[in-house]
Amino acid sequence: MGKKIVFVLVLAGMLSAQEGWAGSEGVGNVLTVAIPMAALGVSALDHDLTGGYQLLTSLGTTAVATYGLNVAIDKKTPDGEDGAFPSGHSAISFAGATYLQRRYGWHYGLPAYGAAALVGWCRIDSDRHDLTDVLGGAALGTGLAFLLTDRKEEVSVAPLLDSQGSVAGVQVSAPWQ
Repeated sequence: MGKKIVFVLVLAGMLSAQEGWAGSEGVGNVLTVAIPMAALGVSALDHDLTGGYQLLTSLGTTAVATYGLNVAIDKKTPDGEDGAFPSGHSAISFAGATYLQRRYGWHYGLPAYGAAALVGWCRIDSDRHDLTDVLGGAALGTGLAFLLTDRKEEVSVAPLLDSQGSVAGVQVSAPWQ
C-alpha cells in the first residue's frame, strides 16, 4: 500500500509542473492538498471509516487552531501579508502525514513526512513564511493529529492445532508498528 501514497504524491508533483503551478509555491500548494487527500484515499481503500473520521477531525481541528493563532498572534509574512504564524500549509500537511504514520505505520508516514517537509521548504523558498512559521505549523499539525488519531489495530485470532488436528490453544497476532 505504500506505493499508493507515493503514486499520489508523484501525481501531485506532476500537476504542480503545469502552467500556473510552477515554482516552489505551486508545488507546496498542490502537496498541501495531496497529502490529506492521499490519507483519505488510503482510509477509503482500507474501508476505514473510523480512520477517515479521525483524519477529518484532525484536519478540521488543525485548521481552526491555525486560524485562531493567526488572528491572535498577528504576525506579518515575509511578503507583508497577515497571518504568518503558524503556517497553515505546514500545519495541514503535517497533520495529514502524522495521521498516516499513527494510523497505518511508518511505511505510509515516512514518505508523507518527506512531502510535508517539502511543503515547509516551499513556503520558505517562496517568501510566504519564515522558518519559525513553518516549524510552528508543523508542530501544531503533528501534535493535534497525534492526539486525535488512534493506531489501527488489526488483531487476528486463530486456533492452534496439534499434530492430531485437535485444538491446542489460540494464536493472537497484531502488527508491530
